[in-house]
Amino acid sequence: GIFAKLIKIFKRLGYRDNVNLVNLGYDFRKVPDMNDMYRMMKSIVNVYYNNHNKKVVIICYSFGGIVANRLLNILKDEWKNKYIDKLITMSTPWLETIEILHTILRGESFGSPLIDRFNVRKVQISLETSIYLIPDKLDIGFEKGRLRYNAMKSVKNVTMSPGVENFCLYGTHVPTKSTIDYRTKNFPNGKPVISRSDGDRVVAHTSLSHCEQWNNKTTHIKTFPNVRHPDLLENNDVINHIMDILNLPHYIKEKFTKIIY
Repeated sequence: GIFAKLIKIFKRLGYRDNVNLVNLGYDFRKVPDMNDMYRMMKSIVNVYYNNHNKKVVIICYSFGGIVANRLLNILKDEWKNKYIDKLITMSTPWLETIEILHTILRGESFGSPLIDRFNVRKVQISLETSIYLIPDKLDIGFEKGRLRYNAMKSVKNVTMSPGVENFCLYGTHVPTKSTIDYRTKNFPNGKPVISRSDGDRVVAHTSLSHCEQWNNKTTHIKTFPNVRHPDLLENNDVINHIMDILNLPHYIKEKFTKIIY
């Protein structure tokens, strides 16, 4: 999984599955509902009591940051003060991502001639998370899309501070889609003119950096130039920064000695 490297490092430091290393996973196809929130709350409480009342650190990647922030926004301060130590989010698209909109409109073949981009489009437009992340409320050519977008309205306004100490990490200086221009093209199947700006290749800087608007006393920003969205969790500088946040030893990349006879 995407956390494999980080989990391996934690285990080397003595962390154990389902004891002090717990997965708060969710179905990436949909925005978590209150039942999912309750399950996550229960897991956090269990970790707290199973570790001698030690506060919990939540580490999230991409849309997981939105999920965790939504959870913390609906919880009372006294609950958070008791159970949560800090929140670490990585590559989170706080506002939206043009990349999702582009996939909804044109599909995506992921560089493979074996994948039909239109089939991918059919799947993408059916996902709640896709609708959540589109930049504007527009008709995406899917008859249930408008209803699903309206359903997402009630949970979209969760870009406020989570109310706990938080660390917002993301990549920069990578060309990222910022506009899609169909004015002279066949919509939506034609090839639009794409403009790019600063970001992490998947999410634009304006969306990644929204956390900068939160409380400066509890929010800490760290950017990683030239680190792409999918590479953040594999980057040693990112991992070492997380170790610093948690007051843990730095990760040292394994060295292999080549013996020549």
